Amino acid sequence: MAEHRTVVARMLISLGLADDIVDTIMDKQGYNTPHALSCLDKKGVEMLASAICKPDEIKSGTQNPVPIQSQEIIRGACFALKYQHHYGIGKYCPSHITLDSIEELWFQQEIEEAYNNKVDYDIRPTWDVKNCNAGTDLIRQHFCQIQGINGAPCPYLMHKNA
Repeated sequence: MAEHRTVVARMLISLGLADDIVDTIMDKQGYNTPHALSCLDKKGVEMLASAICKPDEIKSGTQNPVPIQSQEIIRGACFALKYQHHYGIGKYCPSHITLDSIEELWFQQEIEEAYNNKVDYDIRPTWDVKNCNAGTDLIRQHFCQIQGINGAPCPYLMHKNA
């Protein structure tokens, strides 16, 4: 466990987060493993950020939230960990997460957060034995409406020779 804690702390500090924010995330909020951070989505990061206040601001009564840039870094790091585990070899590598890698994953993160697959699956295309080309077109259109988990349409399921 201490090993996970160390690599997570190094990752967050290397991304430019303030020491007090890192300490609060890991100690007071308990997000001290790569798995725990990878479970946070956009809403979870917002809730975490609202729970973090700097000690001197608590004393003075002005509890300012974590800066927006820091929230975006935390959100990006959480997504990068999730992405590593989901699409990688099943291992977390917090040491590989940099500001550049977070930026590279930003578009993918936006797609996955906006993922909404509201296709009515009860309406399925029917195969026309008399007109195979029309049937193939209907099936291709159906798959174009369905999005995969990463938000991409699914017509790739239809091969040219099918």
